[in-house]
This record gives sequence, structure tokens and C-alpha cells, in this order.
Amino acid sequence: MLDNQPPWFAGASGRDGHPRIAVSRHKNIWQVHYREKGSAAWKVMDEKDALDPAAIGPSFIGFDDLLYAWKAGEIYVADLSSRAGLEALLTLKGFDFDGDWEADRKARKLLGVHFPDRCVRHH
Repeated sequence: MLDNQPPWFAGASGRDGHPRIAVSRHKNIWQVHYREKGSAAWKVMDEKDALDPAAIGPSFIGFDDLLYAWKAGEIYVADLSSRAGLEALLTLKGFDFDGDWEADRKARKLLGVHFPDRCVRHH
């Protein structure tokens, strides 16, 4: 994907099919990169120790240019078109999110979130 960069192992594409989000893990550092529509330049959105529970895990980008991501106990959304930071969409205080996204895959739009029958509480 990029020259002279750590190995990429996950990504999400925008409506045009071009990669917009990329995740790497190199020397125990977790990095989430993004790029604006039509740009070739990648920017670091998040960088943490790979085991840090505050590191975000991007899931998908909607056609409305909203990035949906998760981290320990929270689900986030970020508007990539306005470069706004991540905002909590759902907070599960004291619990880890272990559910699934309910999305219209064709329209790439989040419809809801499924929760498991049993939640794992963390202290």
C-alpha cells in the first residue's frame, strides 16, 4: 500500500473503492491511518501500544464518510469529511463490546448493533 511503511494488515475502503483506513502493528505499536477522499497522503489517526485497551479498532466507513470504530467498552464514530475527531456513539461502562454491526452492506450504512446474550464485565 505504501512504500517504506510497516506492514499493513487491515483496511477499509471508501465509496470509490480506494483504501481510506489502514491499520498496522509494528514493533508492538498499533497505528490507525486514514486519508481524505482523493488524497494520496496518509495521516496517523491513532497510535498506541498494541495491548493498550484505548487503541481504536476501525470497522468500516459508510458512504456518508462516517468511520465506525470500537475500543474497550465503547463504539465510536468519526466524520472523515470534516476531520472531526472520534466521538462516542455508545458507551458500555464496565463492559467490553463483543457484539456485531447490523449494516446495510449495499448502502454501507449502520442500522444498529447486536449485543450477545452475555456480556463480559471488566474491572
